[in-house]
Amino acid sequence: MKDIGIYLNTMKEDSYYYGNYIIDQLYSMGVHTYTTQEINDKLKNKKAIIDEEFLFDKTQCIIVLGGDGTMLAAVRKSSHRHIPIIGINFGKIGFLTEVEEKDIDITLDRLIKKEYTIEKRMMLEVDLNNGSECCLALNDIVISRGSDSRLITMNTYINEQLVEAYRADGLIISTPTGSTAYSLAAGGPIVEPECNVMVLTPICPHSLHNNRSIILNGSKQIDVMVVGKGDEHSVATIDGQIFINLESNKRVTIRRSSSEAHLIKFNENNFFEVLRYKLSEKK
Repeated sequence: MKDIGIYLNTMKEDSYYYGNYIIDQLYSMGVHTYTTQEINDKLKNKKAIIDEEFLFDKTQCIIVLGGDGTMLAAVRKSSHRHIPIIGINFGKIGFLTEVEEKDIDITLDRLIKKEYTIEKRMMLEVDLNNGSECCLALNDIVISRGSDSRLITMNTYINEQLVEAYRADGLIISTPTGSTAYSLAAGGPIVEPECNVMVLTPICPHSLHNNRSIILNGSKQIDVMVVGKGDEHSVATIDGQIFINLESNKRVTIRRSSSEAHLIKFNENNFFEVLRYKLSEKK
């Protein structure tokens, strides 16, 4: 492995030291490291190569320093090239980050020796304008009322068949990866990452009967339309990071994307073991 990308959260100053440490270590191993101008403005490392296009298009893997939010951003930027990504946790829970700070040295050694496996994770694609405006999500797509403090009505269709007219604060459409994020907090189920399913979870529904999640085969197409007189304020949120204002009475289409996230995994890390550790009250 000769070309590795470095991507970090520039708001987390504690990641600067380790970013420089990793670049220096890889340089001593004969590995070229690529990063962005914004990141190296913080790191100020002359051994790093500033080439954002190469970073997300041609590197053999990307090391991400940050929390799940930083991982989500890196995945969306690189998933079209299926570049393997590994995360070093500088966040809070860190479901997507594989490595803790204390394990950086052994992680670099195993990366160079290719002693890892690749776990493929499904992603979602949201189509806002008949194919002309699409965004990718690894965790979830949320249709919500935005800043308005009133409920919205969302007609929800699966393969063109009306499932429900949800009257709620919003609706979460999540991948298995995203099932341990916002969907879980809203009462949704935990789904194993390798499953080919999507999870629909209403947010605070005003109902006695349609307040449960629905699990769908990943091949289905979901359409959501916020209905009303046109003065409703609603937003589509992509992985909690991209916000798009929606028009009333216009469908938003969500389906499985042809792109996948390729996450580097070390064999000893079991999903349920990670789940217990990350969500344990005793942690």
